[in-house]
Amino acid sequence: MSHTDVTGMYQRCLLWEAAAVLRHDLRNRLASVRNAAFYVRRRIERDAASLLTADARVPVFFELMGKELDAADALISEWIADGGRMPSLEPIDLAQAIDDAVAAIRNPDLRIERSTTNVRALAMPELAVAIFCLVENAVDATSAQATGTVHVGCRSEAGRAIVVVSDAAGGMTDDVARQAMQPSFSTRPGRLGFGLAIVKRLVQRARGTFQIENHGPGVRATIDLPEAPP
Repeated sequence: MSHTDVTGMYQRCLLWEAAAVLRHDLRNRLASVRNAAFYVRRRIERDAASLLTADARVPVFFELMGKELDAADALISEWIADGGRMPSLEPIDLAQAIDDAVAAIRNPDLRIERSTTNVRALAMPELAVAIFCLVENAVDATSAQATGTVHVGCRSEAGRAIVVVSDAAGGMTDDVARQAMQPSFSTRPGRLGFGLAIVKRLVQRARGTFQIENHGPGVRATIDLPEAPP
């Protein structure tokens, strides 16, 4: 896989995550409008029932609102994907995925140490994007320091495929740790804040777990995935 492949997959993952956030927000707003219309109609039926018979358009418009809300919800389902079209799971060489992710990092002056073993995870090819996002975060944090090294590695452990990315750049505050995986949250100006949300979504799709925590002088991120059968 090339640098361009990882970059292209990253752009698609950004679209998936943005679409998921948009779909969630739009449906919440439609639900609010639906609840408001239901409440207003019930109040009219109770306190101003004559309005329903005096003006034939009132019940018609209530019915129209319901139909249009249903149609809008259907359009959201049809045109705004929430990541459900991601590729199916397949055996992924973790050492290769790490190499591809590191090759896409644009900071040649920073040292990135790799420690890999021969292990394959059951995941999507986009797993390299998840690793890229974690390494990029570690690189950004470390670049703010005078010196530092980012560590990324993989191993097999009790039938699980483990990827670990760590730095020694000072760690996270409690507030950042609470919000880190929320879409659109970023501590860096000019960033969309979708990186860790993308990691979480990709790992969940592969029936794995993802954890990020303070560890020693920095942050450690761990991806735990099912190991692919031989």
